[in-house]
Amino acid sequence: MPELLESRATAVFAVSDFYALEFMRFLQGKNIKTPKNIQIIGFDDNMASRESNPALTTIHQDASLRAKTAIECIEAMRDGAVVVNTGLNYLLILGGEIIRSGGNIKIIMIIDVVGTWCIGIPLCLLAAYVFEWGIIGVYTLLTTEEIFRLAVSLAIFRKRKWMISLS
Repeated sequence: MPELLESRATAVFAVSDFYALEFMRFLQGKNIKTPKNIQIIGFDDNMASRESNPALTTIHQDASLRAKTAIECIEAMRDGAVVVNTGLNYLLILGGEIIRSGGNIKIIMIIDVVGTWCIGIPLCLLAAYVFEWGIIGVYTLLTTEEIFRLAVSLAIFRKRKWMISLS
């Protein structure tokens, strides 16, 4: 564990949500903030992952299908077959803002502050008090500032620079 902390890793992929949550508790005990200082991804999407604070990003897989496939693979290997690809599907359950931040949680704050206070609110005040738009027009304008956030988040994500830091 000390080697991981000294390596300055920015993200950890755990083999299960149980281990991810235990690691999160360990880090919190060391006053290391997740996802600010290190981001954690679990595997299996159990109920505890949805109730953790902060929310845990996890990989969901149909447990009954996984069990059935495992039994079929074991039976096939027992009969001498070589199992290469099981074809199981996975679903990424986002929590902790990992993908949106591109691995850098500080950028979330910048995106939110600039998007809300520098774009969204000034435009809405201008629309409401200068152009005298109705509530529907102002609300529509307010929701369009999300386009700014999306564009910035996609630009960060597409750089893929953050992927180098995953451990």
